[in-house]
Amino acid sequence: MLRSAHAPLGVILLAIALRSTAQLQPSLSLSEPDTQAFPSISLRVSVSDEADRRIPGLTADNFQILEDQRPVDDLVVEEVLVGTRQVFVINTAPGLGVRDSHGRTRFDLAREELLDYWRDPDASLIGIDDLSLLTSDGLLIQHSNSAAELASALDQMEPTFEGSISGFDLLLLALDFAADPLAEAAIPSSLVFMTPLIETPRDLPIANAISRASDSGTAIFPVLFSNEEDLELPEVEPLMELAESTGGQFLVFDPEGGMGAVVDRILDQRFQYKITFSSRADTPGIHLLQVQVRDDDFQTSSQPIPYEIDVRPPEVAFIQPPNEIVRQTDDPELSVEDMAPTSFDLQILTTFPDGHARSIERSSLLVDEEVVDVRREAPFDRFEWDLTGYRQSGAHTLRVLVEDSLGLEAETIELPIQVVVSRPEEGLSSLRPALDSLVAVLAVIVAGMVLVIGLTTLIRRAPLPEPAAGIRLNPVKRMRLQSTGPPEALLIPLRPSGEPVPLTGVDVVLGRDASLAAIVLDDPSVERMHARLIRQADGDYLLRDQGSVAGSWINYELVPKSGRRLQHGDHIQLGRVEFRFQLPGDHPPRKIRISPDEGSPAA
Repeated sequence: MLRSAHAPLGVILLAIALRSTAQLQPSLSLSEPDTQAFPSISLRVSVSDEADRRIPGLTADNFQILEDQRPVDDLVVEEVLVGTRQVFVINTAPGLGVRDSHGRTRFDLAREELLDYWRDPDASLIGIDDLSLLTSDGLLIQHSNSAAELASALDQMEPTFEGSISGFDLLLLALDFAADPLAEAAIPSSLVFMTPLIETPRDLPIANAISRASDSGTAIFPVLFSNEEDLELPEVEPLMELAESTGGQFLVFDPEGGMGAVVDRILDQRFQYKITFSSRADTPGIHLLQVQVRDDDFQTSSQPIPYEIDVRPPEVAFIQPPNEIVRQTDDPELSVEDMAPTSFDLQILTTFPDGHARSIERSSLLVDEEVVDVRREAPFDRFEWDLTGYRQSGAHTLRVLVEDSLGLEAETIELPIQVVVSRPEEGLSSLRPALDSLVAVLAVIVAGMVLVIGLTTLIRRAPLPEPAAGIRLNPVKRMRLQSTGPPEALLIPLRPSGEPVPLTGVDVVLGRDASLAAIVLDDPSVERMHARLIRQADGDYLLRDQGSVAGSWINYELVPKSGRRLQHGDHIQLGRVEFRFQLPGDHPPRKIRISPDEGSPAA
């Protein structure tokens, strides 16, 4: 009885039949585009025929998506089972207490029909739908995912048939449940309104109900329990208007036909087409999507729907680049081409400030503006610089160009590197063992003379200018800072400026003594072992001073003995050397404020 497709003609009145013949084309219903995995975008599409029945069996060949009026290739289309929101409303007014010739009330018929529906295997899937049940006598079930729970509550209910709330006020209350936010956004929503004839309301309640249903995307299915001769009464028109305006269906209940037509419509909403494609949007702002569906029997298009995205070019930088590469040998017979090193590995770091990580399509290494290495497949972040062609010492500039899957390009800053080619003097190579002892003796004599001269002139000697500050990585400890993955954080040299220093999950000592520090700061204002960066278990970094005279400062505040955790954008000062602590990704800039009474480190 429940799913019968042979209801008597004239009993089931479809709001769809009121549409003009020009509208008897398949209709499309689209969800909001999901851009969380951009540039991959997905959306759900419902395709219905002129009777609002779902059209199954379509494939990717039947769909076409236009993005900003440009066709999109490589669509992935699949039929998926989605959850639905179903709100059942029973207006237990006195009219629903009318009995038939068998002594059954109209409420009994409504209850039996719903119980049969909820026992249907298709309707009783647990965890798929969000179900609510409301009557004039009160709320029975709210937001349940089990049809059996609704059936149990309705089976035990005994209505009063007092009509304490008007039918349309009850409908407005039920639409509040249809507007409640759910974990799964934009799922199909239906409201089944089972009611006897109710007094024709003013225009405002009908307009309010239609407006609320449109806001929540809810299709209303009024099921009227009344005599067939009552269909000519004006009280029926508002119910038909509700169905037509919200995309639902109006039904006069007949025990022989049941609610099969309404049930089919509701269950059909569970199946939708999920379309996934790779966006080609390469500018920030609002973009438009339009879906077209073609088959042998029809062709239809949706209205354009907007989505907004932030798209920016990637950023790329060298990781631990050298300032100098020395090629040398002690063998005068070795050719320049074979002198070590014959090549040097370079690594870059690519980040996406818009937060949308995407694939790299191509990267190129340029030396002195000449392309020397092009990568069209992974790894895109590593290059091998061939050094065999450099026969003489000289300065060279390096750049890397990167292009992502959207065609957006980025490049590093120009990196200067000095290549030193050093060969032994061929004429002296055979005399070197004999001259070693003589050279050693002469070196001792010269050193003694220099020491004497230095001591006698020390008090008259003019002060030497302070050496320029410099930042370099200890070559012995450099391997501890290297990592195959992206760095956890970066130290950006501000004074003096330089290339970013990656932090890769190990403790790091900063100081002037190359035998103690991994990051060597060549500045007399810095202690031999000035400060230590300590990685915490939660991934944060703690800066702790190592007993320096000048102290260590963060954001112009002296670091206590216990140390201080670093945050993105913190300003670090060790003597005259300054850094910026930076985390990967897109973070708001750090605002540092200095009160007039706060101290600051001496320059």
